[in-house]
Amino acid sequence: MSTCALGDKGPRAKRTPPIQGDLLAEAIAALNRVGNNINQIAHHLNAGGHPDRAAIAESNGQLDACLSAISKALGRAE
Repeated sequence: MSTCALGDKGPRAKRTPPIQGDLLAEAIAALNRVGNNINQIAHHLNAGGHPDRAAIAESNGQLDACLSAISKALGRAE
């Protein structure tokens, strides 16, 4: 038996929040810059260099900021 036949309307549809295209474009550009920084760090390490903990921490912070900006642009901000 369906839930409708039992008098239950079932789950309600949720509205999809609007996407803020300009914010999303900025966040994606920032994400590309972070990816470039991480690639440079990996290249340095692969060439036998020592880890630059400050650069790694900075890239990690930038990545967190990018992910938050992308969530906000998609209407999923906390």
